[in-house]
Amino acid sequence: MLFLFLTACFGESATRSSADEESTSPQSAMSAPTDWVEAEFAERVQLLHTQIADVYSPTVYWDRGKYSFPKAMARFEMHGLDDADAAAYVAEYAEASGKGYQFFHFPFIGMARLMARYGEAPAIREHREEFLRRILLDEGRFNALTSEGTENHVGMSRTSGYIFALQAAEIDDLSERAAFWEAQLSDWLRRTAARFYEVGNAEWDSSVYALYNMAGWFTIFDHSPDEEIRAVARAVLDYYATFIALKYSQRVYGGPESRGGGRPDGRSASTEYLGWLWFGDAVEADEPGFWRGAEYIQSIYAATSGYRPPPGLARLARKDGSVLGTFLNSKPSYLLTRENESTEVFRIGPSYTLGTVFTPYGGWASSSYGTLNWRLTALCREAGPAVFTGAGGFWGENRARGRSPFDQFVQEGNVVVQMTQVPSGIEAEWTSSIEPRLKEWHARFREYFEKRWGPEGNHNPVNWRTPDRELFEQARRSFLHFPPDVTVVETPEIVFLAHGATYLAVRSLGRARPLVERGRLVDEADFDEIAGFVIEVHSGATEGEGAFSRFQETSMQYSRLDRAALADGRVVFHSQDRLLEVAFSDAGEWVEPDYDWNFGVTEPRVFLTTDDWIQPTWPSGRMHGRLAQWWIDGQRVDHSGHRAVIDGPGILLKGGILTISLTDEPYTVDFSASVPSFSHP
Repeated sequence: MLFLFLTACFGESATRSSADEESTSPQSAMSAPTDWVEAEFAERVQLLHTQIADVYSPTVYWDRGKYSFPKAMARFEMHGLDDADAAAYVAEYAEASGKGYQFFHFPFIGMARLMARYGEAPAIREHREEFLRRILLDEGRFNALTSEGTENHVGMSRTSGYIFALQAAEIDDLSERAAFWEAQLSDWLRRTAARFYEVGNAEWDSSVYALYNMAGWFTIFDHSPDEEIRAVARAVLDYYATFIALKYSQRVYGGPESRGGGRPDGRSASTEYLGWLWFGDAVEADEPGFWRGAEYIQSIYAATSGYRPPPGLARLARKDGSVLGTFLNSKPSYLLTRENESTEVFRIGPSYTLGTVFTPYGGWASSSYGTLNWRLTALCREAGPAVFTGAGGFWGENRARGRSPFDQFVQEGNVVVQMTQVPSGIEAEWTSSIEPRLKEWHARFREYFEKRWGPEGNHNPVNWRTPDRELFEQARRSFLHFPPDVTVVETPEIVFLAHGATYLAVRSLGRARPLVERGRLVDEADFDEIAGFVIEVHSGATEGEGAFSRFQETSMQYSRLDRAALADGRVVFHSQDRLLEVAFSDAGEWVEPDYDWNFGVTEPRVFLTTDDWIQPTWPSGRMHGRLAQWWIDGQRVDHSGHRAVIDGPGILLKGGILTISLTDEPYTVDFSASVPSFSHP
């Protein structure tokens, strides 16, 4: 049966056969033209400024400056430093306004840039000293520059705090305090940046938060008087730019991410707009609906900065077939204390990007709620990209995200295995062990929270949510989500999907065949049995719909799922060129991320460590497994010793040294010493 949700773009830029996509080296790297075009970037900057300054209307929340300060910047850029509208947005934060907006991390990054870049504006001159006094003299609730939180909150406060300290040095009775904070925060900047180059960052590849993590570093790069600190900021921005170029997939952020949204469709998260601003194939902002939501405004930090991504990254970002292959990237624990706690496989094919994270995190109470476990982006110049992703049903059947206790994922090349298994004794385990520990932990969290913030504060950590018991039934279902306008073909054992020149063969682990519903495939299994999918992805040739038919014939003839092995908790898949065997782990340790999921902080700290934050002793043993095991042609795959933060065609970050070999002259950032050095300006 054929569902005729036909797409355009058959025969797009993918001209290689599926066998050719095994290439692991850049194509024609040494003959590539200069990839960065400043004139096109400037045109996109102008479009962004115009949209924010003259069209966008800031929302009104307690952290109003998150939305109003980018508007003020754009107004200053477009209409000059005397602009009355920009002045009004700044004045909203003055005590005399009576509005009571919060002086905290999201507004900090905008306030710091306003002071540093637009300091001669009358509105900034009028309110600058008041703002600095309120920030640097605040000793309650921990100084806002030392309080804890998720990585983006810590990053926003420390980078902005450094700028505030520089600004306050000119105020006589604040100069001593400013010198103290400049020294403290300079140390944080240096050590944190160096750690990124050693192990990576914690909120890895977040389409939602990467730009917030970066924003303060733009201001430091542009306005710090310290040459070494500016070099540190440049290194951090190079680090983020490399990952954004790798993941950017035709206006969509590709692959898995630690804290993001479910079922993304592009140009809605801040990082996706930054990818467009830096690397967009063409100026497309006149398309209807291009500006969606409010997150595009955060690209103002990059648009007003003198920073430019390293040479070669635009080639990588454009996904035009010139860089193909598989990247193996390591991700650290949340406080950067443990390297390679999670490992990512990210593949660039001729017509798609595909990535999956192999991580021990669990998610009983949604600490891992924002994790996107795997994502396929099918590229198509004419119809636009299409996103495919999936997860078990524990946190909801429409989320396509969340790391639950029952899901395990494996990617080997162009094949993803998504497995869900719910043990039959789970409700008794929940009642006797899990729920009491969560209640105890939450009480301890509240106790320590109130010591700093008072009883009126919000006592829930990020993503706090206690699961309902009916979710154990729901957890037995597994979902694969895709846009409703892809081509769907059902056969007795396989569902085939196509968008442009990207073809999927999807086999079900629990049912004889995936159940097709609008916009998703569904599988389910009884307790103690495995549900999920084996997803095989290929790039087609240029002959149009006939190529998709030939792919179906080839997959049915040469690929096979061994259903007898499923009874033993194993997925055995004979693909066209190799044998993949995956074993679901039914025992292990329960691991939670450290962000806002610990208690015990009792004094201000610039640096947060696991000594500051305490986690309970989580259960282990049966029902608490996280990491599957797998073999290729009988050889065990083990990424535990992998130490490269990023490792793939033309890109290597390992041991503090980033090398980008995508142009005639490799670009290198050497952060193995205390101050980074660069191969050329």
